[in-house]
Amino acid sequence: MAIRAEKRTNHDGRAVRTSHTWRAGRTRHTARTGHTRHTGQAGQAGQTGQRGQEGHPESRRFWSVTGWAGVTLFGAATAADAWLPLSCTPTADPVCAARETAGLVPATHQAHAVSSSLAMTGALVGIIALTVAARRYRIFAPLAAHGPALVAMELIATAWTLTAIAMFTAGRGTWALGAGQRLQVLLVALWLGLLAWSVHKERRT
Repeated sequence: MAIRAEKRTNHDGRAVRTSHTWRAGRTRHTARTGHTRHTGQAGQAGQTGQRGQEGHPESRRFWSVTGWAGVTLFGAATAADAWLPLSCTPTADPVCAARETAGLVPATHQAHAVSSSLAMTGALVGIIALTVAARRYRIFAPLAAHGPALVAMELIATAWTLTAIAMFTAGRGTWALGAGQRLQVLLVALWLGLLAWSVHKERRT
């Protein structure tokens, strides 16, 4: 384009070259500015995404919050159990079982059943959620390593207990309901000990 301008005229060739050079420079400058603008926008998008993740920590802490809520429910319901003792043991005493079926036992029996159900529900939520949190968020190393085994055993013990309760309610025997409940409590205690050790170790590191 500059060569054609020189052939067309000589006396104003300098003006043509100056205009062409200025235009080419403006094109190159615009191209560089556009590249810089594009790079800046990409950087801003990355920073916005990072700020979005940092501004919503609950998306990364959901399992932790749920787990601690479950542990809190377990503790509160277990404390309520202590204030709601049974007048007799229906799973070991047929007479007590008959009285309970006939509604001749104190109201604490029904309340104890509710608090026990809440306690075990909270324990299951806490055990599962905090174990998932330990593995997903890479916290509480001992819990992340050994928690899944305890979770599996706890689920098996819970299935045993629920089956025994269903059979006992249907009048088909106790199916070692007491043993299943004790196994549940034992596994929860072991898991809580593992959690306490994991928290202690986490704070020391």
